Amino acid sequence: MSDLHLAEIKIGDSDNILNNLKKYLTGEQKEGVQLHQSENKIYTSMLELGRRVLQEYVNGLTPENNNKLITNSQGNVLPYKKTAVKEYLSIFGPIEIQRPYYWKEGCVSGIHPLDGQLNLPEGKFSYALQDMTLSLLASCPYQEALDTVEKFFKIRLWPKAVQTMVFRASIYVDRFYKEVKNYDKPECPVIAVAMDCKGIPMVPAERSEINGQKQAKVRREKGDKRKGLRRDAVVTTHFTFSPSPRTPQDLLKALMKQHTVEEKQEYKRQKKERKGNGEIEPREPINKQVHAAMDGKISAFERLADQIYRRNTSEDKKIIVLIDGASSLENRFREEMQKRKWTNRVDAYILDIFHASEYLWSAGTALYGEKNPERQKWVTEKLLAILEGKIGRVVGALRQILKKDKRRLNGGQNKTLETTITYFENHKHMMRYNDYLNKGYPVGTGVVEGACGCLVKDRTDRSGMKWSSEGAQAILNLRAVKQNKDWDKYFAYYVEMERKRLYENEVPGFVI
Repeated sequence: MSDLHLAEIKIGDSDNILNNLKKYLTGEQKEGVQLHQSENKIYTSMLELGRRVLQEYVNGLTPENNNKLITNSQGNVLPYKKTAVKEYLSIFGPIEIQRPYYWKEGCVSGIHPLDGQLNLPEGKFSYALQDMTLSLLASCPYQEALDTVEKFFKIRLWPKAVQTMVFRASIYVDRFYKEVKNYDKPECPVIAVAMDCKGIPMVPAERSEINGQKQAKVRREKGDKRKGLRRDAVVTTHFTFSPSPRTPQDLLKALMKQHTVEEKQEYKRQKKERKGNGEIEPREPINKQVHAAMDGKISAFERLADQIYRRNTSEDKKIIVLIDGASSLENRFREEMQKRKWTNRVDAYILDIFHASEYLWSAGTALYGEKNPERQKWVTEKLLAILEGKIGRVVGALRQILKKDKRRLNGGQNKTLETTITYFENHKHMMRYNDYLNKGYPVGTGVVEGACGCLVKDRTDRSGMKWSSEGAQAILNLRAVKQNKDWDKYFAYYVEMERKRLYENEVPGFVI
């Protein structure tokens, strides 16, 4: 981290600041002034004082004698040519940096040695200001973030420049998680991965029909559907956990909310005891990581596999896959596992039990209606059979109902039962719940469902929002960093990578 960056962050620690501020406020009329007004006055004064002190600090860094020679990376000896001024927008406000420039005729470009010494950013926005602004942008809409920056720092940022800031800051996220990321907590024996998709509203330029042509109609006609208005972000998550076996009856009680008051109290007591002993909860996600990708399932699963390798380079831990039943996700992930020769590491593809139970509830409603007590009794019986690994019996029973009562049931009821049968038949290879429970595996996709909402929907699907693929990906990258609690580590990495790019030529240039 550069001297200027540190000076900007720590400038409020100096004893001189307090003395200067007292002098600055001397003679102010105190009578009748409310405390919060004085507070705001002091805060604004400190920003101005910080700007002046930072300017003086930078002024002291400019060499007085510019008769020396500089050798560039090509071995050319460059004489002093002139002093160039760079505007630098700090958290205290704008300052100017006087930078000696060395160049001679015949060289493609010259050198500003002070830029590398201070690790100045490419644009005018200081890294300290970028840190705070980007953190806000990852959490709230652009205008809201810019209004907050203006309120607290008295600096008005313009949207186009901030968008460039977001793009630049997000480009190293994949590399960070592939090569650098480390985990704070000790890892557990089994790796769990989950994936899902969440649609994001796109800008008109990216709205297209299936044939790739832009929509030409001014308004939709009767029967027209809004095709291409959204694009899927592929949301992935991975974590490790310690297996803890359960019985089908245990899970059934939780799913059907059948626990007694005494059982709930006992569960709370045991949880408190485990916490007191420093034990982790059964099947608790450890070192959970989330990501969202706009470039499709293949690329998303390549990154996911890279991150799995990062957390288990010895490739000796089993992997389980939690999925909501989307065959496209399952098939693409299987292809990635084959490519990595990890097929045998995947111990289970598990259908989310909540999705499976929803189909049962729909079938129960078709047979008995919403309010008939027999509905819950029937669902409970069939759900227990599924948890015991008897999916074939459940499907057979549904077929028998269709065969026996097809004439009694109306078209909608028949269709619901047929849909349920088809869903269970297509996913029975992922419904061996008795085996999963015996091995102590989780059987719900709540982690990735939560990520779809918290990581994607809450930030990108607010009223009136429209995105380009690149813009959405940039925000989702930064938001994932925040969700993964890696912000400070990643930002330091981003600053270092920019230093190398700008002053050591070790990474590719950034192009907007």
